[in-house]
Amino acid sequence: RDSRTPALVNLGATAVNVAADIVFYETLHGGARIVGLAVGFALSYFAGAVVFTVLLRRRLRATRRTTVIRTHVRLALAAVIAAVPTWGVQRLGRSAFGMSTLADLATVALAALVGGVLFVPIAHRLRVRELDQLRAMLPRGRAL
Repeated sequence: RDSRTPALVNLGATAVNVAADIVFYETLHGGARIVGLAVGFALSYFAGAVVFTVLLRRRLRATRRTTVIRTHVRLALAAVIAAVPTWGVQRLGRSAFGMSTLADLATVALAALVGGVLFVPIAHRLRVRELDQLRAMLPRGRAL
C-alpha cells in the first residue's frame, strides 16, 4: 500500500553506503579497502533497519509490537543455530576444495544451501508463524 516510504528509506541507505564507501576507500589502503567497502555496505543496511524499525513502531499498535519482537528473536535464534553447521560446511569446503575462485563459489553455494535447508525447519520448530503465510503463497503441492 505504501511504496513511497520503503523507497525513500532505501535511498537514504544507499546514500549512507556511497558515503561510507568513499570514506573507507579514500582512507584505507590495499586489501583493507575491500573490507572497508563491505563495512560500508553493512552500515547502510544497519541504518536502513534502524529507520524501518522506528517507522514500524510508529505504525503498529502496542499489542502487535510484542509479536514483531518475538518473531525477530525467533528468527535470529534460528539463524544463529543454522549458522553453526553452515560455518562448518564453509570451513570444510575451503580445506577440501582449495582457494580458487571456482572453489570459493562452490563452497559458498554449498554453505548457503545447507544454511537455507536448516533454517526453515528450525524456524518452523520455533513456531515462526510467518512461514505458514509464506507456504500459503506457494503454488499447491510445493513444500517449504
